[in-house]
This record gives sequence, structure tokens and C-alpha cells, in this order.
Amino acid sequence: MAAAGVAVLMGAALLLDRLFPPPLDRLADLSVTVTDRKGQPLRVFTNAAGAWRLPATVDDVSPLFVELLLAYDCPLYTSDAAGE
Repeated sequence: MAAAGVAVLMGAALLLDRLFPPPLDRLADLSVTVTDRKGQPLRVFTNAAGAWRLPATVDDVSPLFVELLLAYDCPLYTSDAAGE
């Protein structure tokens, strides 16, 4: 019974994602970064919206920050909330 409920919720989430996709075009609006010969940043300019948007991967970010972000933003993904 619970599995059917989860399946319905997953289906609804996928349908809503198709009907109302998130605005991914803003991901391309990164800040311009001027670097030296070694790739070190010399100057970073804000993007068109006036925000600092620097490219980063998970490896560029502290593992503690990722853990805290997931715990705050996605409590269902943490092991404590899942009952593990």
C-alpha cells in the first residue's frame, strides 16, 4: 500500500517536472572571470543580474557544506530522517 503511494507521488513529481520545468537557462548566466596565466582569478565581474555566479563542482565545495546544505534543504535524503 505504501509502495503504491510512493509510486503515485513519484509519478506526480515527474509529470509536474515535465509540465513546469525549472528555468535552467539562468545556469548559463555566469560571472566573467579574468585569470592570470596560471588560472588564478584576478578579477570577477557580476553577471547581468548583478549576482556573483561562479562555476563550481561538488569537488570544489567543502564536504561539510554539502552535508549541511542537504540536511537543511533535503531532510528526506539524510540518514537520520530516513530512520537509518
